[in-house]
Amino acid sequence: MNTEDIRNVLQNRLDLITVPDPNFICDEDISVERGEYVLVPRTPDLKHNPPSTLQEATNQIEILTKKLKKERKIARRNELRAAAESNKSETCLRTIEDYKEELDRTLDKKKSLEEKLVQNKSITAKKMEFMLKLEEAHYLRTLKSEGTLSELGVVNQIETEL
Repeated sequence: MNTEDIRNVLQNRLDLITVPDPNFICDEDISVERGEYVLVPRTPDLKHNPPSTLQEATNQIEILTKKLKKERKIARRNELRAAAESNKSETCLRTIEDYKEELDRTLDKKKSLEEKLVQNKSITAKKMEFMLKLEEAHYLRTLKSEGTLSELGVVNQIETEL
């Protein structure tokens, strides 16, 4: 649907009231801005039965003014609701971004800790292997000094290792 179709539909359903003159005089309760458009539902009795007296015209103006105020209040309320929803959405998006950043930091920290764990495991394994060799050498020296190794027949083999 193009803009011309939309304009035709709106003109069929609603009367379009424009205020082209910035010096337009009106009640103080109504704020009129240059180029402001307000959609007001069409009232059939105005279209077919124009007011014949000044009193009827002023009554119709009052009725239309009240409708205009009501529509403006509704529009303002809707704007405030939209702004509140927008703020709520932005807050949620910021919170999600904060959670993503925190998750990334936590995953990086986890990765670095896992790397440290692997390094510590290899260092500990090397230390344990070295300690076992030292303990084995100490045990073999003790057995040699007691003379138990000569009974087993492994003296020459162990002396080359020590």
